[in-house]
Amino acid sequence: MAGQLLYTFDVSPDPVLLDGIIDGMSEELNRPFDSIESAQEFMELLDETIEEARQQLEADRATARGHRETRHVEALDLAIYKVNQLAQHTRKSRRILNDLRTIRRLLVSETAAATHG
Repeated sequence: MAGQLLYTFDVSPDPVLLDGIIDGMSEELNRPFDSIESAQEFMELLDETIEEARQQLEADRATARGHRETRHVEALDLAIYKVNQLAQHTRKSRRILNDLRTIRRLLVSETAAATHG
């Protein structure tokens, strides 16, 4: 221990402040998507982000190939494969959300027709 400095910090959060923050966030955390439409917006943004990542990985792979970095190219190939899998899953999820929106519209119109008819 000679020559070593030991520091201790009190990192305990203020319980009153923490309660206020948690109360303010709890509503958001419990309902990340208010509607199917907001979930669709999120999925669209996710899809765009995945595409940007894929393009960057492709560019990185081209650079690695140019430098003849075989293991790096193989790792990037695997990353591109996984990103493509993720893109497929997000496209499927977007289709499912579209289906759910259509079903909801049908149910709402049937309910309205039954109420008025």
